[in-house]
Amino acid sequence: MQKGNRVTAARFEIALRELDSLWRALFTHAVTDSLIHAASMAARDHALRAYDALHLASVMAFQEVRPLTLACWDGELRSAARARGIVVVPEQL
Repeated sequence: MQKGNRVTAARFEIALRELDSLWRALFTHAVTDSLIHAASMAARDHALRAYDALHLASVMAFQEVRPLTLACWDGELRSAARARGIVVVPEQL
């Protein structure tokens, strides 16, 4: 489906294939009760907003499997991630 004829039908199909390829390369997980609990603790411990706390809890969950680097431009989330030992980029804002 296209809106406003901003791209050709052919380019749209290429973009969908590219998106599908990128999506398969991502690590995904479900929002579970334990993740919500971890997010609520992160919100409390670091005075984070709900989505920032959920992002932090998600990174922490993935950290249990393999080390990750968090790309982040939000000051509070960056501070909280660093406090939890997560590497954050860019190094400075």
